[in-house]
Amino acid sequence: MSGVTGTGGGVFLAPVIVLMGWSDLRRAAPVAAAYNLLNSAAAFGGAAATLPQLPPALPLWLIVAAAGAVLGAWLASQRLPERTMRLLLAGLLTVSAVKLLWP
Repeated sequence: MSGVTGTGGGVFLAPVIVLMGWSDLRRAAPVAAAYNLLNSAAAFGGAAATLPQLPPALPLWLIVAAAGAVLGAWLASQRLPERTMRLLLAGLLTVSAVKLLWP
């Protein structure tokens, strides 16, 4: 689903972890983030091996992505109530569903 919608797979992984009862959302969020990091690193490796050149803005994108990851992990682990996290995840899933259905 993540490849079809262009959404990180962790957005789909976190609800599965919670719905299966394997963990609560506060613990599932870092697992999903780590999954996204590993998946993105693999995609980056494939792109670096096959593209003639990488985009010139790539260093900026990496810095912004790292800052967002740190901020998101901090918010999820220490600041946001679980209800807010659930609402944010529901919003992300809704956006992913719309992207899937809207050509």
